[in-house]
Amino acid sequence: MEVISLIFVFTIVAIGIYTDLRFRKVPNKLSIALFIAAVLFKGLLYGKAGLVEGFIGVGAVIGLMLPLVLARALGAGDMKLMLSFGMATNWSIVFWTLIYSIIWGAIVGVIVVLLNKQGAALLSGMKNIVMSKGKTEPSEMHKIPYTVALFLGLATYVVLKGPEFSLGFGL
Repeated sequence: MEVISLIFVFTIVAIGIYTDLRFRKVPNKLSIALFIAAVLFKGLLYGKAGLVEGFIGVGAVIGLMLPLVLARALGAGDMKLMLSFGMATNWSIVFWTLIYSIIWGAIVGVIVVLLNKQGAALLSGMKNIVMSKGKTEPSEMHKIPYTVALFLGLATYVVLKGPEFSLGFGL
């Protein structure tokens, strides 16, 4: 059953990557459909305890990502996608995936900037953030499709967790 769960969770993230790369946003209709699918999936596979665990995962997403969205460090579409992810997994997987995705986001961001030969713009943007005490307008910052970093964060979590990996009952 864990293989099915793992495929489902990676599918949620893969759908997010596709729409984020293609349209540069995650539409509300897609977010709602994925969330409903995650509720049904978690309920059918793990029952009432799985649903409780999923809603705790949703709470973790809100608690961890809402400040980043309000600070405009992440887009609301990324958070909406992660609500489905949180429902399909648990708070621990949400936490570690976000930690790893922040690291991957920084790595991917630097790579994109260097490939586009915008190193000076990156340094200028960092200076603006420091000088304005974090009140830089989003248009002044470089943006990357964060769903790619989320995918890499999840993959890192799964690889590091190894045989102990489990999507169910990690309350």
